Amino acid sequence: MSKITKVNSEGNSVSKELAEKRARNSEAARRCRDKVKNRIEQLETENMGLLEEKRDLYLRFVQCETMLKTSEENLKKANERNEALEARLAQFQKFILYTAAKGKLDQQDLPSIIGDYNAS
Repeated sequence: MSKITKVNSEGNSVSKELAEKRARNSEAARRCRDKVKNRIEQLETENMGLLEEKRDLYLRFVQCETMLKTSEENLKKANERNEALEARLAQFQKFILYTAAKGKLDQQDLPSIIGDYNAS
């Protein structure tokens, strides 16, 4: 086996086998760096997509919270209105019972019935 020598970039002489081994290792390292670089780029792209999705979901969440708050406020107003209507209905029912008890159901007696009812 002959030792054929080459001169490397630093000016040192090395065997052909060693030079070839170094060249293979250098190429393998370059491929590995390229793989890692490509994987990092892929992960950065995925990360950007996830960040956009997170932002979109957060905006939808804020919209839903706003709609919920508005709905709760509308429900509260509707409940208050319902309570007021129920109170008026109860008063009207009392008025009808009062009128029936007095026996005054004629249209012309209505103002006096209302006056009597309000006084009681």
